[in-house]
Amino acid sequence: MEAMPCLMRTCWESSSGLGIGAQKNAVDLSWDLLNEFGILENLDQATVTEMCQVKGIGPAKAAQIKAALEVGKRMASKPASIKIKLKSSRALV
Repeated sequence: MEAMPCLMRTCWESSSGLGIGAQKNAVDLSWDLLNEFGILENLDQATVTEMCQVKGIGPAKAAQIKAALEVGKRMASKPASIKIKLKSSRALV
């Protein structure tokens, strides 16, 4: 959840619910998405059209979220690489 507001970056103005001129911030939009879809796995399975049903999420933002989720899945599926820093050639013997 902590990373989702970084993806949002923007606010939207509400003409109802929060009062005229009130804004929802990126954290609020992130919570709205999680409230709508429940868990990240459901959000990952949602279509861009379904994400756009959440007030404040448009096609571009939904596509960014989908892309970030895909990158996360790809990174999680890769085995962790272990890097060893050699201080001398003797460490190879």
